[in-house]
Amino acid sequence: MFANCNQNAHLTLTAIHPTENKPVPSRHIPLGDTAALQDALERLHAANAMGWGAYYGLATRQSGLTRWQRGELKALVEIPALIADIDEPPEVALPRIRAFPILPTCIISSGHGVHAYWLLNEPTTNMQMVNAIHRGLAQALKGDYLTAVTALRLPGSLNTKPGRGGAFCRIVEYHPESHYALSDFVPFSQPTHGALRSHNHISSSYHSFDDRPNKALVHEVIQRLMAEYGGYMKSNGWLAALCPCGHMQDRPGQHFGFNPQRGVGVCFGRHGGLPLNVLSSIIR
Repeated sequence: MFANCNQNAHLTLTAIHPTENKPVPSRHIPLGDTAALQDALERLHAANAMGWGAYYGLATRQSGLTRWQRGELKALVEIPALIADIDEPPEVALPRIRAFPILPTCIISSGHGVHAYWLLNEPTTNMQMVNAIHRGLAQALKGDYLTAVTALRLPGSLNTKPGRGGAFCRIVEYHPESHYALSDFVPFSQPTHGALRSHNHISSSYHSFDDRPNKALVHEVIQRLMAEYGGYMKSNGWLAALCPCGHMQDRPGQHFGFNPQRGVGVCFGRHGGLPLNVLSSIIR
């Protein structure tokens, strides 16, 4: 899952005691340090055998975190997959997941509920968009809302919570060919205030854009995106194109989409939401 991530970023492994109020230790291992990662995993499994829950961070972290830090939003580097957490038995949750329009790359039984993973073609740094999509996935699948910061139970570990009977967290289904662009999930997103804020602060929250944008300007943007940025209309009503802000190894729809109904462009990478007037000025 982390193969395409920056190998200098850190995978965070955490041990959490399920019943006692004990300190929560973590280790932050550079992805490229195979020996250190193997050692940390062995130590985490040993703690798990003694009753501690074994967890890992879905997003990679920056360097400099201590043993007693798990890494908040500002410490996140990239996230390689989207996740839905359904706190119901597999026999209840699996039919709902399998009926979802986008097939998960992997479905995991957590020892009580079910985790569904959708692996991204390319890790994203847009944590606000990830949070918005996670909110939408939770709503669509009747699951719990997980943010980009979340820690997940480690597959292959025991669920040590009381009443779980020491059940294994294990893979139920795996579809290695099922990788997706972040833009594939935009129709399911449920943005909150402040979502899609770009790193250079040129955007505002998605839901605050005008519901009735300037039609002439929308038409002009569509024509220019199609003529100069490889744009094409998708069945969900969005226009996929190359990101006007620029990305290495970009292709239409991988990093950027434009919603003609709302008059907003969205970079699913580092640039965030682009209001119509800003987008127009960029591509002219």
